[in-house]
This record gives sequence, C-alpha cells and structure tokens, in this order.
Amino acid sequence: MTELGISHEQHQRIEQWFKRYAQQHSSPDEQVQMNLDLKRKHSWRVAGEALMISKELGLPKRTQRLSTLIGLLHDVGRFKQYIRYGTFEDQKSVNHAEFSVQELHDSGVLTVLPATTQRLVEESIRLHNLPRLPAHDDDEILMFARLLRDADKLDIWRIVLNYYRDHHGIHNRAIEHGMPDTPGYSEHILEALLRREAVHYQYCSNLNDFKLKQMCWVFDLNYGPSIQTVIRRRILEQFEDLLPADAKIVELSTELHNYLVHPRCYDNQLSTFTNQNIIK
Repeated sequence: MTELGISHEQHQRIEQWFKRYAQQHSSPDEQVQMNLDLKRKHSWRVAGEALMISKELGLPKRTQRLSTLIGLLHDVGRFKQYIRYGTFEDQKSVNHAEFSVQELHDSGVLTVLPATTQRLVEESIRLHNLPRLPAHDDDEILMFARLLRDADKLDIWRIVLNYYRDHHGIHNRAIEHGMPDTPGYSEHILEALLRREAVHYQYCSNLNDFKLKQMCWVFDLNYGPSIQTVIRRRILEQFEDLLPADAKIVELSTELHNYLVHPRCYDNQLSTFTNQNIIK
C-alpha cells in the first residue's frame, strides 16, 4: 500500500467547491432550510471526526487531508435529495450514497485529483451507507471507507442524542425517519441486534427500535480511536438513559460494553501507513 493523499491546494480547492455547492442548495421554507443546514453542519463535523481518527492513527498529513475531504463530501447528494423528495429516507427517494457519487461525478470537482484518488473517494462514499461493508479487493478503499463510516457514526450519535434529549415535543421527521414515539420496543428487533444482525430501518416499529439500532452501530466500529471516543463521550450510557430499563435491554447494553473492551479493530492493518497501533 503506497502513501495516498492530497495536497493542501487540492483540499482547499474542493473545500471551496463544497461551500459554494451547499450555499446554492437552499430553500425559503424554514423547515426545509433547517434540515439542509443540519446536513451542511453534519458534513463539516464528519470531516472533523475523520481528521481526529486519522491523526490518532498516526496517518501521514496527505492521508489525513484525504480522509477529511471524503468526510466533507460523503453526503453531498443529501441536499438535492431533500429538496427534491422532502425526505432523507433512501427507501422513499434515492440511495444517497450513490446520489452523492453521481453529484461529484457530474460536477467534475474531483478531476483535480489523479484518477486513482478520484476512484478511492467515490468508492469510499458509495460504501458508507451499507449495513455491512462487503468484501473488497482494494485495501486502500476499505481503509478509507471504514474510517468514513466511523466518523459518520460519531457525528450522527451526537445529532440524535442531542435531539432525543432536547426536542421538547417538537418532532423532526428528518431525524426520526417517521418513527412514532410510542412506549416499548419490538422484541424481535432486540433479539436480532443481540445476534449482531443488521436491521433495516423499515423493520423498526417505533423510535425505541430506532434507538436500539443506532446504539448497536457500536458493533460496526472499525478503529481504536473511534472506540475510545464512544467510551469518552459515554454514547452507550446516553442511549441507556433514553430506553426502557428492562432485562433484555440490560443484556444488550452489557454485550455492547463488553465489545468496547474487546473490539474488532483494523488498526494493525495500517502498518504501511504508520507503526502506531491504538489497540494493542
């Protein structure tokens, strides 16, 4: 694996394009604009999370810049998706990862990068919303896809946990995906999550099912810095405070906490980038 990355000038040029693109996609409707702003801010924060992870992993500066750029661009299709369809729910509109790649391709913004780097950016974004990463013959694409998926989860947890605590009865369908905020949860959803199975949004019956699904994204984290961030930010404890305190949920929480102690991480596969492995 060779050192992949981008220059400061390439990063700045594409970053400026993103700023213009996000500004061009606005709406006079206050609710629509609120959710467009939500995605714009999310994109910048995912870039920040990607930078944090790549720094903690000891990746070279050029690789850190590329990780950050992928984080910034990963949801670029969300703007047109929401304006056109009024939802962030892919099953009711378009696959936002594929749509993001198409937007980048149509804009030509990535042509300032070598063809191999363009493909890496596009493939990493294309893979970021899958329930599980498929087998791939390109270790470099897998590395950046894993890093993006971790960074994306870290900020989505921040968004939804703040929302669940502080929405004061004002519901945002774009965040709740239309899930009713009713008591209880679906036992079959929890049992599937205990088996570490991927559960699609469409099988969630209410907001508690949705919270359980989001909580279990912990099983899909890839790198040591991401695990440590979950522990430091008390992500699991925050979800526990929002869910019914019954025996099955306690069992799931225990599984998740145990996983944080003995996670499956890919830090040791980065030896050609760095000799620093966070999880020993």
